Amino acid sequence: MLSEKELLQIEIKADLFLKKYAKYIKGKPYALDIDAILKKLKFEQATFDKPEHVRGYLLINNDKRQIAVNSNFQENARRFTKGHEIGHYMLEFTKLNLDLKRSPFLSYNTENCGSTKCVEEQSADFFSACIFAPRRKFADKVLEFARNDENRKLFSQSITKFADAIIDFLADTFLIPRSSAIKRCEELKIAVIPQYATR
Repeated sequence: MLSEKELLQIEIKADLFLKKYAKYIKGKPYALDIDAILKKLKFEQATFDKPEHVRGYLLINNDKRQIAVNSNFQENARRFTKGHEIGHYMLEFTKLNLDLKRSPFLSYNTENCGSTKCVEEQSADFFSACIFAPRRKFADKVLEFARNDENRKLFSQSITKFADAIIDFLADTFLIPRSSAIKRCEELKIAVIPQYATR
């Protein structure tokens, strides 16, 4: 589990990343053009067909930079995985100073590192969440949804239906997987929603 200090450091790096690539953010829905950023960073993109526990990988060797994602996932999950791999690049590779002629950098995004996700995977996931669903924009959208009169009626009828509706709204707004929208609510301590949303 990442500490509050580690999470803050990752969020600061993600905010700097977003400032640097602000022109690649499109308004409604809020959408970070990750493909354009990868092109700007000179990353080749590829897909592969593997079991679902392997989501993607980052490979850097000599002058080759490649991010590949599992073609078995839906579009928003592939986008989130690309952000995850960029997270590995921004958080790990850039600080390693590797001699790439002798030792290539390879990182796999898998479901698990042993029984729980290892720190590097948790960090890359959190980086991806921060760039695709920034704290303030995400919280603003939660409030926008909750203040809507129709949604208030839905809340009074069924908290589960309300939670499912807001998670769907957030996933559609930020073009992230539903599971990532639930996790982002947990990360930002928007407690009532993840408790009642259908997983």
